[in-house]
Amino acid sequence: SLIVFQVIIQIAKDLDWPVVTLIHSMDDYGIAGADRIEHYAKVYGICIYRRFAINLRMDKSGIVSNVRSRDHPNGIIYFGYRQECKLVLILMNYLVNDIH
Repeated sequence: SLIVFQVIIQIAKDLDWPVVTLIHSMDDYGIAGADRIEHYAKVYGICIYRRFAINLRMDKSGIVSNVRSRDHPNGIIYFGYRQECKLVLILMNYLVNDIH
């Protein structure tokens, strides 16, 4: 249902995230979902600063460097399957602890 994607973007607006990084799983499900999120982000005035796909075999430091941005603080939206989501959460925890 398309309402899921509208709700994701509405949450970003409610959290006052005018700029976000969009991460998605590297498969048809993640790519299609990210396309829809990107569409609604434009409609609602949210800037997708970065968009990239991940999979479980990627270099973990590369994912962290893609997300890290001191120039543009931003929210992170993830869309995809559970295993990749777990990886994103672990890496974001590392990123938060590394910055502070």
